[in-house]
Amino acid sequence: MKKSENLKLEKIVKKFASKKILIVGDLMLDEYIFGKTTRLSPEAPIPVVEVEKINYVPGGAANTANNVKSLGAQTILTGLVGKDENGQTLIKLLKKKGIKVNGILEDTKRPTTLKSRVVSQGQQIVRIDKENRKPISKKIERALLSYIKKTINKVDIVLISDYAKGVVTSRLCQEIIYLAKTKGKPVLIDPKGKNTSKYKDCYVIVPNLKELEDALKIQVNDLSKLPQAAKMLLAHVNSEAVLVTLGELGMALLEKSGKYFTVSATNVGVVDISGAGDTAIATLALSLAAGASLQEAMLISTYACSVVIGKMGTATTSLEELINAINKVKFKKDE
Repeated sequence: MKKSENLKLEKIVKKFASKKILIVGDLMLDEYIFGKTTRLSPEAPIPVVEVEKINYVPGGAANTANNVKSLGAQTILTGLVGKDENGQTLIKLLKKKGIKVNGILEDTKRPTTLKSRVVSQGQQIVRIDKENRKPISKKIERALLSYIKKTINKVDIVLISDYAKGVVTSRLCQEIIYLAKTKGKPVLIDPKGKNTSKYKDCYVIVPNLKELEDALKIQVNDLSKLPQAAKMLLAHVNSEAVLVTLGELGMALLEKSGKYFTVSATNVGVVDISGAGDTAIATLALSLAAGASLQEAMLISTYACSVVIGKMGTATTSLEELINAINKVKFKKDE
């Protein structure tokens, strides 16, 4: 990229600190169990991991909020946790990071979503999920919506992080989109599942490749078919754009005008792509709130992802790291 383009992107990201995002979605606690493996179990042909340390980090919508906070911006986070130790651990983590938890409700009838990853010698051996994916109750739904109505005027943009754990119901999603449109607040969607009707009339929808395939019930075996698949999703949800995240391959953007744009980093080492989708949409939302065009927002988002995929586990990027990436990471762009 030209130096003038880099300076323009830097100018945009330096506006992040004055922006505030409302994030609604499925909150999770990510547990990383690190250890060493030197032998197989006598009970079964599986490795025995001797635990050396355990780390906890915010996951799901909580990780998206953590990414926003790490980039110097403010976030209003709403969702729910269970009445359990994992829920309290997540709340404490968020408070420690300076993320307000006023909008987080406690549901006594479901556990806090926990994703435990066992890591040995830098490799994930197994992931264990503890969760309840049933839709939230009407009472919880009303309480979340009430909180959102009270806070939406305080934010620049709305982000719905759907991990299909029951929080993002069709009614809640459509109510938020309608409310946000009346307030002039763009809504970005991190989608999951086959029910795309609940995302109708959002501003931008940001699936990864598998989520795109699931939503359309098709296989995109050849990336040359990606523009047509993105066009199908755009028509289904009536959004202004579809941004498909492709992991280490970068991103692809289709705008309602029909313009298609792709970008990929060419000199980035991939360590772990866990949580990169949260980084992508958090940075995209902040960039749009700061006045970036869709293409500029995608570029900035890709730079942010180039940082986090070089880290182990569910990670975030700082503003300093992002600016450094803008000036050092090389991109291949196609229009």
